[in-house]
Amino acid sequence: MASKPIRLAIVDDHPMIRRGVRLTVGDDPDFEVVGEGATAEEAIAIAGSARPDAMLIDVSLPGDGVEAARAITKKFPAIHVAMMTIHDDIATVRRSLKAGVSGYITKGSDIGEIVDCVRRILRGERYVSPSLAVRLLEDGPAPTDANSEMPAIAASLSMREHQLLDLLGEGLSNADIASRTGLAETTVKQYVSALIRKLGVRNRTAAALMARSGH
Repeated sequence: MASKPIRLAIVDDHPMIRRGVRLTVGDDPDFEVVGEGATAEEAIAIAGSARPDAMLIDVSLPGDGVEAARAITKKFPAIHVAMMTIHDDIATVRRSLKAGVSGYITKGSDIGEIVDCVRRILRGERYVSPSLAVRLLEDGPAPTDANSEMPAIAASLSMREHQLLDLLGEGLSNADIASRTGLAETTVKQYVSALIRKLGVRNRTAAALMARSGH
């Protein structure tokens, strides 16, 4: 039996953005667009009526997209929310992540990244567009909440994962990590790949930046 398609809602006050995402995602049989809106109020209404699996919400919606996301994630925790934005300021990223969203992508992202973001947040991962993730990690935790955003993910790591992250931060290769830990190189490769997915970053360079920021 074929699996059910991912039920997606798109909320953006620019009709062309909604249309572009809808048409492109519509070509993927794994997705079904079940709702569209243009305001924060409509986003909350769609969440309650359509109960999508995931929602793409514009940060700058009339009525405040971030506050709409906060209300949705609080009232409907089964709905996974990713923010879409043209803004790249880290304060907005942090505010969105603190609101409970699972993803944050720029509107310049190609459709492959949008699809990847939705799939990953539905697996329980957190996703931030790579360029923003690196800046977020370089900036370190917000001064008013040292346990928020990316540091919160790092806090959930096992002792082995912390060890591997620290070694990545030293710039070691898989072979060097294997030598240091006594693990097989193939095992290290598998661990590192799993760690990168868990951290919600794109590659080992971004993971190393997290390690150097003190994770």
